[in-house]
Amino acid sequence: MLTRFLLILLLSVACLFYLYGFPKPVSKKSVIGSLEPSPTVELPQSDCSKPCKRPPLEENNKPPDVTDLTLNQTEVAASCPSGQVPQEGMTCNDKMTVQVTTTVADSEKDVVMYHFTVSGGRIVGQGANVSWNLTGVAPGTYTIMAGVDDGCGICGQTQTRTIAVKSCDCVVPVMPTE
Repeated sequence: MLTRFLLILLLSVACLFYLYGFPKPVSKKSVIGSLEPSPTVELPQSDCSKPCKRPPLEENNKPPDVTDLTLNQTEVAASCPSGQVPQEGMTCNDKMTVQVTTTVADSEKDVVMYHFTVSGGRIVGQGANVSWNLTGVAPGTYTIMAGVDDGCGICGQTQTRTIAVKSCDCVVPVMPTE
């Protein structure tokens, strides 16, 4: 009985190959290449050398520009571990989130999509006003770049800003003796 089943299965598969042809081999790169992580995150690339014509408009598109990128802080310092306090003159806090405001100029008043690239942390929110969460990043200097797309790609001016993440100089408080 099992032999008869296997023979029927084999003949069915042979008929399918005869009717539809053998499957084409898939290259390893096309399957695995898309799964490999990208070493850096970049803004989407556009072919800005060609004029963009968006239906139903017949005029050439003028790309929008990011004219300003404002951070509410240029330096942050993490809070002290439990049982410690900042050294005198040092300000530290748990607030590792920076408010980001983007200003855009588009002569055609198109609806735009905002794109942000950061070298550390993550962007929370979308649109012109977002938060840059730096929780958990190591002390150092980090950048944010903003660009906008009006449907024809990010072809206009972008803006980049930098923030310094400092470690907090913490000490164990000394209790006064009586």
